[in-house]
This record gives sequence, C-alpha cells and structure tokens, in this order.
Amino acid sequence: MLARYRALPVTERRALWSATWRLILIRLSLLGSIQNTRARFGGQAACTRSLADPEEWSRWQMRALALRRAGSRLPGVHCLARSLALRWWMRSSGIDAECLIGVRNHDGRIDSHAWVEVGGRPVDETPEIVARYQVLKTRAIS
Repeated sequence: MLARYRALPVTERRALWSATWRLILIRLSLLGSIQNTRARFGGQAACTRSLADPEEWSRWQMRALALRRAGSRLPGVHCLARSLALRWWMRSSGIDAECLIGVRNHDGRIDSHAWVEVGGRPVDETPEIVARYQVLKTRAIS
C-alpha cells in the first residue's frame, strides 16, 4: 500500500491528504445530524467560479477520486460523507456545488445514494448511476 501511495504524483498525494482530513471531520460531524453538518461545512458560500474549463473539471474529478480512495480506508464513510466533503471542498473554493440524495426501489428494498452536482452535472458519479435514483427534494442538504 505504501509503494502505491509513493507511486502517485504529488498532486494526487496532496489531494489524498486533503480528502482524508475532510472526510474525518465530516464523518465526526455526521454523528450529530446532516443539518448540523451542512451548516458547519459550507452551507452558504459565495459561489463565484464555474467548472467550464475542462482542466478545472478534471482537477475536481481527481479530488472526488481522492475522497473515494480515502473513504474506502476509513470506517463508516459512505457516499453521504464523501458527497458532503466534496461539496464543502468545492464551496470553499467558490464553486456552487449541490449535494443530492436519491432513492430507488431495488429488489423490494429502498436503496439510497448521495452525490454532488454542479450546474446539473454530477461531479463524483456517472450520469448512468445518478439516473437510477429519484432525487429527494429537500433544503436540508442543498
């Protein structure tokens, strides 16, 4: 595992560290509630930047991947924590990111998933997976 980490480019290693501490803070905050987590971590940001530049979009895709990698090693971190962490990261950079939660009926049980969108475009998930879910309309996480 250490050899794989060392093989990563410096930018990806930095993103991994930044992702890890954000996930830890979000996960601890989620022990309280989603609403408190949202209020503490980027609920109302002055969003002044867009993701029109392909390089900028690619950079955020890499950061989303870093959150996924770090989250796979931390206990209790799932899509909600990753999405709230990415939203916080993006909003603190001036990007109007929205965390969405969707539900679906999967083999007779309710399944849920969270992801981040900017301008209706998912950042940390594929459009095919997002299309499987019915988005919950709530102000608690937007």
